[in-house]
Amino acid sequence: MTPDLTQSDHHITVPLPCRMRRAARTELTDRQAVTLLQSGRLQPRDMAILKLVWQLGVVSASQIRRAFFYTVKNPVQARNAANRRLRWLYHEHCLDRIVPRYRSEAVYFLDIQGARLIRMQQNATALRDIHWSAGENGKAVFGLKHRLGITETVVQLMEAGRAHGFSVDWVGEARLNLSTDEKYAFVPDGLGRLTRTGRGQLPFFLEWDETTETIHRIAGKIWRYSRYARKREAWRTDLTRLFPDSNPPSKFPPLIFITTGGDKRLKNMLEAAIAVRDQTFDKTLPFALLMTNRTMIQRANIWGDAFFTPEAVTNGDFDWRHAHNIVSIMKQKEDEK
Repeated sequence: MTPDLTQSDHHITVPLPCRMRRAARTELTDRQAVTLLQSGRLQPRDMAILKLVWQLGVVSASQIRRAFFYTVKNPVQARNAANRRLRWLYHEHCLDRIVPRYRSEAVYFLDIQGARLIRMQQNATALRDIHWSAGENGKAVFGLKHRLGITETVVQLMEAGRAHGFSVDWVGEARLNLSTDEKYAFVPDGLGRLTRTGRGQLPFFLEWDETTETIHRIAGKIWRYSRYARKREAWRTDLTRLFPDSNPPSKFPPLIFITTGGDKRLKNMLEAAIAVRDQTFDKTLPFALLMTNRTMIQRANIWGDAFFTPEAVTNGDFDWRHAHNIVSIMKQKEDEK
């Protein structure tokens, strides 16, 4: 769920499109998007970039470079190649961009022609069917650090996937309309899925914590997840709708909580999670919770081969106790330091 506006977000410079660009945007048509698609100038990598930006809402220039221009070994050449494509996508109104005051690089949003190309790719009828509108870009500016943190996690997963042989699919919060009770509704920051041929698939929910929420609210989120996990038919139906190319797992996907805070923040979050577990969790409920912070991710290969070892897979399904054990392993490594 997108957090409340933090003080750091007040320092964002939000340059509005110039009059010429704004006027040009209103004159663009679906036919021009089709022409662009058929012109041969749009590369497969361009569509992959647009899809990632659509899924995540906002992606920085360096994150796009790491995700799609990794084959260029020279970092200067990689940056130049990425910048050329991004400039072209911006010129064609496939992407829009801003430069936050506290960053030295641009961050990108989906623009009108990019949204139309995604709509065609997804066989959708209208832009609202892909949950995009020009106004959403303006809203995304608020909580920008939070959104870029989520994007960073997905890019790290893509990098690990290239090294360990798995692919990454992502559903952003704008498309996550879950079958929850109205009174206890919640919107995850994202739903991911890792897929490795011959080893199965690993869907998971992600929550990104910028330390702006109280521990009480975090405990409430975990409680809502546990309540949702009890509605087996509901979450299996949701996963089938969101990932129609695969069967839903028999066990509830794990919840991964990542905080930007330090060890004290992580400890408080873990204690809150344990309190919720002891008070409300059904002992038979297959609910795995992985909590970590950015420091631990850097020290331990959490996105590596551990998720796909033979011990983690039973008859094509994942044993979430193994995923939960990663927390213990990581905590042990942290204590040893």
